[in-house]
Amino acid sequence: NSNCDYSVELSDSTNVNVTDNILNSNTKGDASVSYTNKKNIVKNNSASRIIETRTTTNAIKAKIYDNITLTAKVTSSDSSKINNGYVIFKVNNQSLKDKNNTLIKAYVKNSQAKINYTVDKSWNKDNISIVAVYSGSGNILSSKSNAMKINVSKRDATVKLVCGRNVVKGGDTVSLTVIVMDASKSVDGGQVIFKLNGQTIKDKNGKSIILNVKNGIATTNYVFDNGLSSKNCTITAVYSNSAYNRAEGTYDVFINKSIPEIVASSIKTKTNVTRITGKIVEINGKAIRGTTQVAIKINGQTFAVTAAVNGIINTTIKTAFKPGIYKLKIVAGENYRYFANSWEGIIEKD
Repeated sequence: NSNCDYSVELSDSTNVNVTDNILNSNTKGDASVSYTNKKNIVKNNSASRIIETRTTTNAIKAKIYDNITLTAKVTSSDSSKINNGYVIFKVNNQSLKDKNNTLIKAYVKNSQAKINYTVDKSWNKDNISIVAVYSGSGNILSSKSNAMKINVSKRDATVKLVCGRNVVKGGDTVSLTVIVMDASKSVDGGQVIFKLNGQTIKDKNGKSIILNVKNGIATTNYVFDNGLSSKNCTITAVYSNSAYNRAEGTYDVFINKSIPEIVASSIKTKTNVTRITGKIVEINGKAIRGTTQVAIKINGQTFAVTAAVNGIINTTIKTAFKPGIYKLKIVAGENYRYFANSWEGIIEKD
């Protein structure tokens, strides 16, 4: 209580006692008594009513990174509109904050509080819920909603694989470009691996080729192994990202047979049995793979048929013919990896 020397008029007052020039009231006044007011009038108002509230919010069903509106309703016990105080939202008891780590407050207007919020990746788990907490204001009591379930799923991306060629052969180099989109937006982040007919593509060191996706793009060059079987193949780009479901893009290519080369030399012989040697190689000089049937011909007549394993020709023929120069031809037969090819030289018999 404060003391002042000015007169006080009591208007329509009940339950106010003035004892020894001190004003005592058991109910709240209107703050009209002050030191500077020479005409103080105290109206004996009723005590402020306590208003209870009930706060509710909704369950959430969304995808990671969705921009959603969080809404809380604050209703009063006397059905009056609430226009004071604010609401904070808590996810698993952690208050939501902005990018500056500042508590987000949703101020109440017409009994509603709303904020826009980007769904965090950490919400993609089981047993997660949201609670709205109303602060209260003056004679309006605070309240808290029930915990509502949050159901957040991973996003879906589309993957497009573009290959520089649709017909290749062993040893060819092709460009592989992956485009990753989320609806109409490029996806930044995540990784891509490649598969050829379901088998993970690896580099020359035997490690899986893994590319990082930047601004929706990942690209590399790939060298097809030598000696691949001729067939239709599917290249698959597999995209992975902790915020996205697994996604794939495919591209069909036809692997054609390679044309090998035969490396051999002309021969001089004095004996009746002569060894014929040589190599069958890819265009890059590496020995071909697998088994290839080889015919050795002298002047158009077949003298031997042998199997060259992994490109190695090593056999003998009978050379019991008159001295002279003869045409030598080595023919490598066609198989499921290679087209046929031949080499011509001479065999000179002394």
